[in-house]
Amino acid sequence: MDLQKILDYMNADKARVWYPLSELVTKTGEDPVNVLKDLNASDKVVRSSRLSKDGDQLFASKEDFSKSEPLLSKVIAAFRNRID
Repeated sequence: MDLQKILDYMNADKARVWYPLSELVTKTGEDPVNVLKDLNASDKVVRSSRLSKDGDQLFASKEDFSKSEPLLSKVIAAFRNRID
């Protein structure tokens, strides 16, 4: 899978931060299991502990997340060892 393609896609839309897994799978045309493994293994992507309205996992690029989230949210997420 081309992770850079997903990162470019995420970073291109400045109005959005979070992307559901199903959308990223559609964008790559890859097997959902492989996309999920690659996203979880990447140090350039964060996963939310929350789900989309459809129950799908949400992902954001670290670049977009760091620009959009207030400092307090980042500190709390670090203490909980997850990203919301």
